[in-house]
Amino acid sequence: KGNFRGGRRGVASVVRYWEWRLERDQRLSRALTKCRRSPLLVSFSGWVPAGRVQELHSTVDPYTDGDSRVFLHVQGEDIKGPNAKRVRPTYFKLNKWTAPFQGIVDTYGIARYKEINPGMFTIVTFPFCFGVMYGDMGHGLALFLGAVYLILRENSLEKEEKRGNMSEIMSYAFNARYALLPMGMFALYCGSIYNDCLSVPIPLFDSSWAPPSSFNSTRSNATAPSNATAPSSFNSTRSNATAIFSTAKGGAYRVYPYGVDPSWYNSNNELAFFNSLKMKMSVIFGVVHMLLGIFLNALNHIYNGDRLSLVAEWIPRVVFMTSTFGYMCLLIIIKWSTDYGCQNGDSFTLSCPNGQPPSLIQMMIKMFLSPGTVPNPLYEGQAGVQVFLILLAVASVPVMLFAKPLILSRRTHRSRRRGDYESVVEDSDNDVLVGSHDEDSDHKNYNHFEDEEEDHRSDQDHSFGEMMIHQGIHTIEYVLGCVSNTASYLRLWALSLAHAQLASVFWEKFIVEIGLESENPIYLVGAFAVWAFATFAVLLCMDLLECFLHALRLHWVEFQNKFYMGDGIKFDPFALPIEPPGVDELI
Repeated sequence: KGNFRGGRRGVASVVRYWEWRLERDQRLSRALTKCRRSPLLVSFSGWVPAGRVQELHSTVDPYTDGDSRVFLHVQGEDIKGPNAKRVRPTYFKLNKWTAPFQGIVDTYGIARYKEINPGMFTIVTFPFCFGVMYGDMGHGLALFLGAVYLILRENSLEKEEKRGNMSEIMSYAFNARYALLPMGMFALYCGSIYNDCLSVPIPLFDSSWAPPSSFNSTRSNATAPSNATAPSSFNSTRSNATAIFSTAKGGAYRVYPYGVDPSWYNSNNELAFFNSLKMKMSVIFGVVHMLLGIFLNALNHIYNGDRLSLVAEWIPRVVFMTSTFGYMCLLIIIKWSTDYGCQNGDSFTLSCPNGQPPSLIQMMIKMFLSPGTVPNPLYEGQAGVQVFLILLAVASVPVMLFAKPLILSRRTHRSRRRGDYESVVEDSDNDVLVGSHDEDSDHKNYNHFEDEEEDHRSDQDHSFGEMMIHQGIHTIEYVLGCVSNTASYLRLWALSLAHAQLASVFWEKFIVEIGLESENPIYLVGAFAVWAFATFAVLLCMDLLECFLHALRLHWVEFQNKFYMGDGIKFDPFALPIEPPGVDELI
């Protein structure tokens, strides 16, 4: 009777108590079913992190003193006997900052034991890719402040979540608060590079371009840049004519100190300029990101002692990637660094005194279709360099395809002549099958106390034809993946463009046209309310989720498939549930 004192609170305490009892008994029963039993002995076996062995001893040793029949034996790193064939679990020490990003990686797959963990790199690359797509100072600042609010109210919100008073959507945002914080920071940073704040440029410095003195416009269809002057009669607020910009400070051209010059937002070639800029940036970021994954794969080969895969697979892959798309990134940088003097040319014909800039797309197409032909070279000797790079790329493909199967087949024949047999397929990142993910979830956990008899190694004595098929699949996948994965990074450009255009449409339609141009304060307040709602619903919610998912795709597919197997098993230690408060009063 006393247990129900306090009305609903007392009933809830009793329910929590019985839930805790049932959960505890269930975990104990599962652990007991995984014991080895004999008439005189009950044994448990499992895994423990090396850094917590002393904690295990301090917990168990008090029960092993005297005549107790409880004893503990801990094997070291070099496990021998039947336990040597067991697949070891994967365990990472996490905190509040790293857990969300490790969760992103674990959703794709658990890392193998001692495999390079992509989570460490994802902490930086994931928010950066998001920021490139979501780049806006205003929206990035709003996201950053929202994450700061969730972190500051962390304790009270955690209690609210445990009580079940938090909505599902709010719960997702709260659990991702430490990921949203750097995402907002990178969005703010990329927005400052784009010089974009709610679709409005901020003139932090003097612009390198200035319209002619007779030009009067709030947002014209001007073409920037040029040093020519406009007709004296040119005076328009929204003209379809080609307005002319002149260089600032008496024609002394200078580069804008930081980010994009705000004058680009007042020109009719604004979209073409930002398309070119963001598309080239996306390609460079994508190639660098993929090369990082390829070099991480080399570390996996070195750690596993797989010299054959390092020489016969990794080196040809690097050669193919750098001689094609790596070279394309180099051309982009060279073109950016070349001064064609277009700022001093004729704006009507867009002529440049130092020569017309070449089209990189056409240059890359002719590099493969017409080797040795470069109509408008970027540097001396470009034709010979491109022919050499094509030969490297073409030669690397048969090396990737034939080298490893031939060497493995030769090793097999040698071992057969000696009378012994060994596995043809090496214990490499690409060939070992670790664990069976079709097993019951209880058997995936590495705290269970039963022997696993699986060998987890590849079948022996594969035929040369099977090895060729296996290697051919990997070669075709990599070569085609270099093309498709590089093109996939163009989503950075596409999402950034879509975000900027949506913000621009909302600002011009609601704030400028309906609010400011109406010169009616009631219209202005109403237009601001509609703009704020549209910005929050579309840009701060829907577009945020869209950019998040696209950044997720880039890491799962384009980055991690270069080195990450993700077929390991997570360390899931045995633990009893925490006692709810007030248990002593209920017992």
